[in-house]
Amino acid sequence: MKIKDIFEEELIGTDKVMVSLDNNVLNGIVRANETASYIISCLKQDTTEDNIVFNICEKYNVGIELARKGVVKILSQLRELNLLEE
Repeated sequence: MKIKDIFEEELIGTDKVMVSLDNNVLNGIVRANETASYIISCLKQDTTEDNIVFNICEKYNVGIELARKGVVKILSQLRELNLLEE
């Protein structure tokens, strides 16, 4: 899976703000906190949920269950917005 390549991005503090360049997919912006921003950066290349979970565990030194919970939540939100290529 991979995030659609339709965004212009700006980092504001630790938040990533992404403006859609394709109004047919999303008319608006996405604002992501540091962790969600990291997950989105992992999705710039084709990857898997398991790979993202592993990366979150390594980067933030958290357990697999906590990492998976966060990754599943963010992926679900991105899917609802039709922002993933799977």
